[in-house]
Amino acid sequence: MFLLVIVSSSPNKRVNAGRRDVIRKTWGNVEETRVPNDVIWKVVFVMGKPQNAEMNQVIMAEHRSRRDLLIGDYKDEYRNIVIKLLMAFQWASKIKCSYVLKTDDDVYIEIPKLVEWLIKRSDEHSLYGGILYQGEVVRDKTHRHYVKKDDLSLEHYPVFCKGSMFVLSWNLIPKMVGFSDTY
Repeated sequence: MFLLVIVSSSPNKRVNAGRRDVIRKTWGNVEETRVPNDVIWKVVFVMGKPQNAEMNQVIMAEHRSRRDLLIGDYKDEYRNIVIKLLMAFQWASKIKCSYVLKTDDDVYIEIPKLVEWLIKRSDEHSLYGGILYQGEVVRDKTHRHYVKKDDLSLEHYPVFCKGSMFVLSWNLIPKMVGFSDTY
């Protein structure tokens, strides 16, 4: 496989189910989206456990019919976003592919252009690319992005690619999983 697309989604809101369906019908439609050189690629949606039994039944029905959900054994909430990513990477480390794209279910990706660009890369070095971000570390305890000084003593984050979309060479995935003792 050339490209594995991991789409972060929520099992708790119907709007996210609608987004998954739109992706399956548009840019994430593997059968209909024409990519250069008939490249093989796959889309999976990653999420944790739904917060209630009713949504769990809906998610499990979607899983049985679509077979493209990766559901982790953790409560799906914002504070577990790192667990979600590491669980997805642990799973992806078992899939042999050239590249992994991580994105969110509210992002549009032009897969043919991305694949074309990745094919044209002449650089054999590892790739970590996306929209660069650098900002202040949030110290306000009421903010959803709050980080304790004990967890990160820096006042500004080092430059990184935001989670809404980034692409990695597959060879970086096992290394990232190895650096973590979370999953």
